[in-house]
Amino acid sequence: MDLYRTTDIRPPESTDWSHRMANTRGLLQVLVFTVLASPSWAQVPLPSSLTEAIDTELGRLLGPDRDSTLAVVSYASGSSDAEAVLVETADPLLVGSPEGVVTRPGALARDLDVLRRALGSELPGGPLAILVRPDLAADPEAGRRVRGAATEAGFSEVETVSVDTGALPEGTRVAYLDAGTGLDDGPLADRLDALAEQGVLVFAAAPRLVRLGALASASPPYEGRLAREVALAVQERLDGRVVEDMPLRPLPPVRFSLNEATARRLGVSIPWGFRLEADVMDTGSVPESALTLDQAIREAANGALAVRAEAFAVRANQEEVGLARSAILPQVGVASTARVINDDLARVALGGAEPEWLVTVGAQLSQVLFDEPAFAGVAITRRVAIARGFDLAEARLDAADRAASGFVDLLRAETGASIERATLTRTRTNLEAARLRRTVGSSGPAAVARLEAEVAQSRGRLAQVLGAAEAARVALNGALNRALNEPVAPQVDVEDEVSPGEAPGRLPGPDASGFTRAPDPLRIARAFAADALSSVPGGAPPSPEAARAFAGEAATLAARQSPAADALRSIVAARQRSLSSARRAFVLPSLRLDAGANVRLLEDGAGTEPPPPGLPIPPFPDETWRIGVTLSYPLVAGGARSARVRQARAEVESAQTQLDLVIQGVQVGARAAAQQLSANAAAFEQSLEAARAAQEAYDVVSELYREGLASLLDLLDAETALRIAEQLAAQSAFDVVESTIGLQRATGAFDALDDSRVTDPDAVLNQGP
Repeated sequence: MDLYRTTDIRPPESTDWSHRMANTRGLLQVLVFTVLASPSWAQVPLPSSLTEAIDTELGRLLGPDRDSTLAVVSYASGSSDAEAVLVETADPLLVGSPEGVVTRPGALARDLDVLRRALGSELPGGPLAILVRPDLAADPEAGRRVRGAATEAGFSEVETVSVDTGALPEGTRVAYLDAGTGLDDGPLADRLDALAEQGVLVFAAAPRLVRLGALASASPPYEGRLAREVALAVQERLDGRVVEDMPLRPLPPVRFSLNEATARRLGVSIPWGFRLEADVMDTGSVPESALTLDQAIREAANGALAVRAEAFAVRANQEEVGLARSAILPQVGVASTARVINDDLARVALGGAEPEWLVTVGAQLSQVLFDEPAFAGVAITRRVAIARGFDLAEARLDAADRAASGFVDLLRAETGASIERATLTRTRTNLEAARLRRTVGSSGPAAVARLEAEVAQSRGRLAQVLGAAEAARVALNGALNRALNEPVAPQVDVEDEVSPGEAPGRLPGPDASGFTRAPDPLRIARAFAADALSSVPGGAPPSPEAARAFAGEAATLAARQSPAADALRSIVAARQRSLSSARRAFVLPSLRLDAGANVRLLEDGAGTEPPPPGLPIPPFPDETWRIGVTLSYPLVAGGARSARVRQARAEVESAQTQLDLVIQGVQVGARAAAQQLSANAAAFEQSLEAARAAQEAYDVVSELYREGLASLLDLLDAETALRIAEQLAAQSAFDVVESTIGLQRATGAFDALDDSRVTDPDAVLNQGP
């Protein structure tokens, strides 16, 4: 919340207020007054970003005595401290004056034009709401001034609305939020959240309002400049001097800000040009598309197309077991016959054996009593089905590995984008410093041109890594069997990874020099690597010797619980059963039981007459049955049995060799992953140290450059070294994560999955496509 004076503001007589406002060209200006406190002043808490900047600048100016001077700066409401330094920030849209309010020339028109650029289209129709602090909302003169500014911006319907509880005009789709709101951050964020819920596009006059939930802003960061002025005023007050007025100093050029979370909520598509030029913030709550690594692993393991295909194959193999078992179970069948033969044939068949018309019904039963090939077939298909079950477990691990790799690739690309954004922020900060140096005559136009080129190159690199992030997002959706264009946001817990002066989910504010600090692009990478290392029992091996011992344990574990090895063990057992069956075929016969019964239901026509008297031919019976046992043993099979033995023996050796090969492969993979994990963890620590050193070197060189004590070449070298160090540190972090993922894959067990060795195909298929 900004601090506003309740009485009139009287700049020194030598100050031409209207001329000063016109010369700002619409840029935000800051006033700092040091006066004696009196009841005519109303003091309210300053924004947290401003207080942090003031504290930082006081520390830079006053060193160890900073804590004893903090009381000089009054933050509390209603303070009567006569030594307080009272701070007032001028509204970007409305500025207090003895006559009432003064419209900042062209500010609203320019800011709304930036919003059009952000949307890449014309603004929605309807009235425009100007959100201002409550006392200005009730001021008729302020409303008249605001409507005039809005008319210049092309809006015919304009209404000034109190930011706290004021109701927007019906049909409002666009609102402009003034910098001086009179609200704390919490209530203001709630108000912006409610407006976003209504689908209102809120464009703000200050970057900190974008952090709180507004869509975009076109104002330069001012907190650092104001912090420096306050600190200087405090220092002069401590020296016994009273400063009547601080001179207005030029601020950096327009700086665009964009809240990515708000854009997603509103369904706003931001063009590349604005997205690359703006400070992109993402301060919303966790989006519905947020996805953790464990969630990605589980989703892929249960829903990937390859897993579902393997689950159907396992189900088919399970039915193969039933088919093989059916050959040794009782076979029962019924049959009915209805036929007609010629009457001449029927007449010669005495005793009614072949009547002209005949209808019969019968039943048959057969049962294998002993058949070695049939029994072996059941055992073999059962083991093959078990092997396919392990193949399904292997397919789930492969799918989990692909999803985990896709997750890491997406997070790597987004981290690369964060590094390029940080580089872009630093380069633009240096460009602003170069412009200031050129203004005061300490630098020429070449430095500005060179830094402008660096900004353009940085934007180009940022566009490339953002494109790579989109490609990685598509690949991850494919691994998860989602719609390829479905939004997905990789989520990593970084609650304990907040840098000093930085709040979770927010970009850091400006530093004491008045320029925006670059965000820490390694936050997520560091947290991701730390979380990955925490999943390793005992952590990463601290030495090469410990790594070798750890690798041996990992290799043993991999050989014992690898689904691929278990599948081949079942195949080896199946081949061995086939070999023993082929050998038994030399000495074991087959034994089968057969039975049947038949009943004549209808017989008529020729052939049904009884035989002539005296002939010893009994009539054909109406019911017949049979039962018997068949024993078969081939004496000579043309060498087929010997060939089957040799073939089965070769298949056993082949399967055993494949098993040995797979075990060797998983052991090699586990050992390599375990040892690589140790080396990557050590390299990660060193890369972080290198990034910290590069950051310190850059901070020193950039400060020297602002003071005119370092060359532009030194600055660019330090910036390039910092960018490379951050990229290497991020790569080292993701190398650690990939090592842990590779170790889990090699040992056949992901922490996010269950520990069952064989996966039920129905459990997979019931997940749905």
